[in-house]
Amino acid sequence: MATLVALTGGKLKNNRINDSFNLLPLFKGEKKSESREYYPIQGAGNNHQVCIYENEWKLILRIDKKTEKVSDATGLFNMEINPYEKEDDNLIKDPNQKERIERMTKKYSEIREIQ
Repeated sequence: MATLVALTGGKLKNNRINDSFNLLPLFKGEKKSESREYYPIQGAGNNHQVCIYENEWKLILRIDKKTEKVSDATGLFNMEINPYEKEDDNLIKDPNQKERIERMTKKYSEIREIQ
């Protein structure tokens, strides 16, 4: 979205579209891509699931249809070890991953928050 706004000469208000980057300078060869510590991916269709990545970790979240807020986390995968997301290696119930799940869920909510 930020790239489309830049293409049309528009301006974004602060804290709007927090999950978007203006890629126009990259396409024009003006600067290198910025790295992101986290990045969210929105799902399509009726399943109302999204995911957020943190380095090699992928967290899958279910979104409440009415509130559009995170209702629960359904999957946590280390994509270097489990790139096919085999359910036997889903770490969502691993007590050692509780802090990671909470941190990534919070970060997703912060990124998606539109003020």
